[in-house]
Amino acid sequence: MTFSSNENHKIIRFEGIDSIKAYAIILVVLGHVIRGLCESKIVHNNIFIDEIDNSIYMFHMPIFFFISGLLFYISGSYNRKWEYTLNKQFYTLIWPYLFWSICTVFIKVLLANSVNHPFKLSYAIKIIYDPIDQFWFLYTLLIIQILSKFIINYFGSNILFLISCIMFFMHFSFDINISVFSYVTAFLIYFVIGFLCGSIFIKNNISILHNYLFHSIFVFLLFQYFSIIIPINYNSIEGRLLSIPILLSFFVISITCTSKGNYFSKIMDFIGKNTLSIYCIHVIITAAIRIFLNQAGIKNIFVHIVTGTIGGVLIPLLILVIARRLQFSALIGIDMPQKPRSFKNVYEKYIRRKSHTYEVK
Repeated sequence: MTFSSNENHKIIRFEGIDSIKAYAIILVVLGHVIRGLCESKIVHNNIFIDEIDNSIYMFHMPIFFFISGLLFYISGSYNRKWEYTLNKQFYTLIWPYLFWSICTVFIKVLLANSVNHPFKLSYAIKIIYDPIDQFWFLYTLLIIQILSKFIINYFGSNILFLISCIMFFMHFSFDINISVFSYVTAFLIYFVIGFLCGSIFIKNNISILHNYLFHSIFVFLLFQYFSIIIPINYNSIEGRLLSIPILLSFFVISITCTSKGNYFSKIMDFIGKNTLSIYCIHVIITAAIRIFLNQAGIKNIFVHIVTGTIGGVLIPLLILVIARRLQFSALIGIDMPQKPRSFKNVYEKYIRRKSHTYEVK
């Protein structure tokens, strides 16, 4: 990790974070491939597959909220002006959410007879308050970032941690069926833990994590073993608490095992830098691969899992590369624009143009 200052904000380059994001997004794709196979009845009552599914879901989304909280701290987003935060959120969360949610609705309406969960056109309006499919993460992260920034600025990070703990236990104490609120109460704590870890990494050299590699491997395997033997469902309070040591050990393992310069690390860095495109598009791609293989008479679970996972990662990246070449990747919500315009500048430009029009008249 290297440090450099920029006015009031400390910019921190965190080497290895992209590789962690790459491992996490591959697990997300793998998890959705397995879920798709189970829901389409290609896989029937397979205990081994069920255990893999539970192990993946135990920590693969918590690690994304953890990383988001970590980056929220080391990028200084919590301490920047609201204009900067909202402008960045529009390009990285709001627009991707709206664009790909609407695309998903239309695709599932057109292919209603082939998909596991067909939609109605009314869902295109419903996404404003009730996220669909995997896009719940973008919606929830947006709310969590805004909420966290507000609480940190006015009350401090300790109060944010206290609130996240209260909301976490409230999630499992009451039957909360409001989807977005339910997601926020369940996952805010992982974001806050990531945020607090970011502050720790500033005070301590990240290289000290190498001293805990074998401890982390032991903890990761031990708690995954517990989740299988007891057994513990990932969506229970025990499972959500168990995911904390699992995700922390996974984080340490990923950081310490990342070696720079080789071909594999470059691939993982590229995947990690472009997780947004994979996250937004992979469900459509994996569903298409599953339908194609199924109609071709291929029922082998291993072939479905490997093909679906590889295709779910690589095809969105191919779409991203093509979109960048044609300069419309930001337009379809899978990339930041090269020169992002702030809403304030757009508004001021509009006012100046309007004033000039009146002067001419």
